[in-house]
Amino acid sequence: MRKQFYEYLYLSRQERDGLFMMLFLSILISLLPLLFSFFTKKQATDFAPFIAEIESFNHAANISNSFALAKQPFEKTTPSTSKNNLAKPFFFDPNQATKNDFIQLGLSAKTAQTILNFRNKGAFFSKKEDFKKVYGLKNTDYERLVDFIQIKKNNFPKSKFSENKIPVSYDSPTIRPTAFDPNTASKKILVQNGIPPQVASTIIKYRNSGAVFHNKKDLKKIYSLSDAVYQKI
Repeated sequence: MRKQFYEYLYLSRQERDGLFMMLFLSILISLLPLLFSFFTKKQATDFAPFIAEIESFNHAANISNSFALAKQPFEKTTPSTSKNNLAKPFFFDPNQATKNDFIQLGLSAKTAQTILNFRNKGAFFSKKEDFKKVYGLKNTDYERLVDFIQIKKNNFPKSKFSENKIPVSYDSPTIRPTAFDPNTASKKILVQNGIPPQVASTIIKYRNSGAVFHNKKDLKKIYSLSDAVYQKI
């Protein structure tokens, strides 16, 4: 039985050679794809069309940007960004300048009104540095305008930013307001009618410049005259 089993497994020389040949061919066939890829040169990818498309896109974008830049000088600028650029400083006296003057100098309407309210209380600017103390005034605006401030040296009181006190009262038993013509009244008459001395001097200077008061409302042209004093005269 064992002898028959060995005889069944026994291979002749020719059969063994055939078996080895089949095994060799099987291994060779399985390695062919790997050998083929190793000995075959890889074809380089051509990116030229892709690069050309990118360059074409960039060229179109540059042309679009050029048109946009060309249009910019003709576009309108917003007041908030161009106000200071358009404002051309000029010499001014902060004690005499109008609200419109301050706005033309590049200040906001709110800051201009703050200055007028300050002056209407009878206060004044005695030197350039006083202008820097205006509430709401930006330091950049002060630095831009300081060289254009020209304050006329009048008879200012020694105390800066002080209010002129009215020397007489309407309740005074000896002096009471009387009717007066602002075109001819002296400084004394103006003061006796409750107008602060500094404002009275401004009225006289206003008259000396050739201006005329046609009616009571014209007194409002004197910016240092407060509404409270105007209502009482």
